[in-house]
Amino acid sequence: MSVAINHAISALINPLAIALVALFLGIIFCRRMVGKLLLILAFGVLVTFSLPVVEARMGLWLEGDYPARNEAVLEGKYDAIVVLGGGMYSDKIIDESDLEMVEWRKRVEKEGGLMPHPDMNAGADRVWAGARLYHAGVAPKIIITGVGCQYSTIPLLKDLGVPEAAIVPLIGPGNTEEEAKAVAEVLKAAEGTRPRVVLVTSAWHMRRAALLFRQGADYFDFTPIAADHMASTFYGPMHRFELKDLVPSTTALDHNNTYFKELFAYCCYHILKGYR
Repeated sequence: MSVAINHAISALINPLAIALVALFLGIIFCRRMVGKLLLILAFGVLVTFSLPVVEARMGLWLEGDYPARNEAVLEGKYDAIVVLGGGMYSDKIIDESDLEMVEWRKRVEKEGGLMPHPDMNAGADRVWAGARLYHAGVAPKIIITGVGCQYSTIPLLKDLGVPEAAIVPLIGPGNTEEEAKAVAEVLKAAEGTRPRVVLVTSAWHMRRAALLFRQGADYFDFTPIAADHMASTFYGPMHRFELKDLVPSTTALDHNNTYFKELFAYCCYHILKGYR
């Protein structure tokens, strides 16, 4: 599946898109019972997934098995640190098969019109975690993934003191399943003992990532180290329920869109592909 198609499907599988489609159809068929039901559905979905209490429940379920940990919990040496891409942006990241866009990037870059540095966003937490593990001597190399990682992850790792010789980029994969397969291929080719790797990604993404990486268990062992804890940060053990948790919030809607996609994809791999 191409990156464009994957992103298009991902954009449609979220509560806001579902609510807007239901609202649009409800307005068209408003004179019929089905139209009225669609309008109720649109309102219900939008309100439900805008509630902080729903954000807390969904997020804590995704992150619950992957609390914040550091290198002290890791025993022995590992062969590699795998840092999954995503969440960082650079206008240098384009479809490399589009020759017109490639020429445009060369021309604009020559004129100095592109961003000199990537916009890190939340995805930078993963890279920072990977660099900390590397400097702690956990593993001698970092395997990174993600479309355009040469414009985002690699520059940040180098700024964080990781030598380029220790960075192994896997640029081709466009989603987590492809990343897991690509990493398995790299590790399968390794000679000697069974490879051990540390898997680094966002806490809310780790449940699905671990599910997919377990499919390569014939070739390597992995230990998850999560970064970028969203729900655990806001709704951890110190959080106490308040009335504002029942007040719709744009932040909760944004986070729930992310969590919903993760839950949807996780269930699809379980049900449709039988992954365990």
